[in-house]
Amino acid sequence: MTKTLIFSFLFIWFLSCNKVNSSTPNKLPLAINNIKINENQPIVIYGDTRDNYEIHKKIIKSFLQKKPTIVFNTGDLVHDGNKTELWSVFFNIIKPILKTAKYYPVLGNHERESINYFKLFELPNNEKWYKINFKNISFFILDSNSDLEINSKQYLWLKNELKNNKLDFKVLIFHHPILSISRHGSYSSLEKSLTTLIQKYSIQLIFNGHDHAYQRFLKNRVNYIVTGGGGAPLYGKIDNPKDEKYLKKYLKTYHYCLLNSKNKELNISVYDINNNLIDSLIIKK
Repeated sequence: MTKTLIFSFLFIWFLSCNKVNSSTPNKLPLAINNIKINENQPIVIYGDTRDNYEIHKKIIKSFLQKKPTIVFNTGDLVHDGNKTELWSVFFNIIKPILKTAKYYPVLGNHERESINYFKLFELPNNEKWYKINFKNISFFILDSNSDLEINSKQYLWLKNELKNNKLDFKVLIFHHPILSISRHGSYSSLEKSLTTLIQKYSIQLIFNGHDHAYQRFLKNRVNYIVTGGGGAPLYGKIDNPKDEKYLKKYLKTYHYCLLNSKNKELNISVYDINNNLIDSLIIKK
C-alpha cells in the first residue's frame, strides 16, 4: 500500500488523538494533507526544532496567529531521526500546523538520513531535494548532507531547474549555512559549489539552519538568513569570525521568519517567540 493511499486513514486518526502513542510507530501520520495553498497568506520558515518541545510549541502557537499557508523547516527536526519515538513527539507538536498549512522539511544532519524521515514525509521529486512554487517564487529545497559539488546529481538537478525557471524569485533552502559566525561557522565548500549558480540565475535569498541563532548577511547582493531558533539550544558568536563583515543582524533568540510576496517584492519579517518583530527585509526584483 502506498503512502498516499494510507494517508487519509492515518491523518484523520492522528488529528482525532490528543497524544501520539510512541509504542505504535506504524501509526505515525504522513506530513501531507489536502489543504489548498492560499496565495493571499504568508509563508513561515524556521528550523532546528530538535530538543526543547515547549519552545517549539510556543513558536508554532505564535506563527499560527499569522495564518501561514506553507511552513518550511530548515532541518534538524528531531535530535535523532533513527529514534521513532522522537518522531511521535514531533508530529504531535506540529499537529496544529497540519490542520491549516502545508509542511515542507529539509534534511538536517540530525535526521541522519533515517528511513523514518522518508517513510513519514510525502515530498516531491526524490524527497531529498525538490521544488515548491508559490505565486512568483520558486523554493529549491536542497540536501546539504549529500553531494552538492559541481556536476553532482543534485547540482545538475538544481542547474537544470534554474535554467528553465521563469518566476521572479528563486529561493534556496538547505540546512548547513554558507555564511555563519556562530558555533559551526561558514561552510565555504557549499559557497564554492553554488556561487556560479547563485550569481548566474540571480538568486537573492538563501535560508539555512544548523547554527542555533538568527543571523542575516548580505554578500554580493545575496541575502543569507540563518534561522536555527526553533527549539535547539541557542548558540552565541564565535571569536574572530571571518565573515562578520557581511553580517547585518545577529540575535541569540528563538524565532521564526515570515515571508510575504506582493507584486515584485519579497517582504521578510522575523519575530521572536512572543511575536515581537526583531528584524525585517524587503527584496525587490
